[in-house]
Amino acid sequence: MSRILILAAATASLVAACASKSAPPPASPSALVARAADNDALFRYANETRSEQGCAAATPAFRVVANLGYGYEIALHQLAECLLELEGTAAERTLYREEAMSALSRAAYANVSRAQARLAQELAATPGAEKDALGWALVYADHGDRKAFGLPELSSVMLADLRVVLDDEAEAAAAEFARNFTPIRQAAFEPPSVAGARSSGGQTVRRAPPSGRRPRR
Repeated sequence: MSRILILAAATASLVAACASKSAPPPASPSALVARAADNDALFRYANETRSEQGCAAATPAFRVVANLGYGYEIALHQLAECLLELEGTAAERTLYREEAMSALSRAAYANVSRAQARLAQELAATPGAEKDALGWALVYADHGDRKAFGLPELSSVMLADLRVVLDDEAEAAAAEFARNFTPIRQAAFEPPSVAGARSSGGQTVRRAPPSGRRPRR
């Protein structure tokens, strides 16, 4: 019995030791500041690349920034703008548009005013999406940023056309959506303190995956 108790205690001690080693240390304030600076630099790079080389070159960078989450939602709108400009085969353009609409939707729900306006415009041109288009148009019309910064109003012709297509029930549903709209914020990306690597003598040693095998290259 005593031997069993000793083994149990040793096992518990080993598990605790392993758990303590696997838990990454909390990031220091200086590390958080450096991380934010890196993200901001990447965002600037994406915008500079778009300005100097166009959307085809900037899209990969915008994809990365757009998925950083809270604080970078505007990049979702910029990503969508670029995707909607890209050329390619019919299949490629379909994929670009699907990705763009998803990015616009995420940005609009995150309360990015320009994304709400663009989403309303894109939906207004999509058969069967008129109710959603009017809903986002109404959300944008009531957005504080639009009023504070004098952002342009959506086309009155577009809004009139939407109301012609929609019946009273659909128009009421769009108004209710706008009235009850609540932003959905994205979680901020929080990388681990040790991202799959250990520092050893000034060199980075890549850790093997849990299976113990490294993927072939």
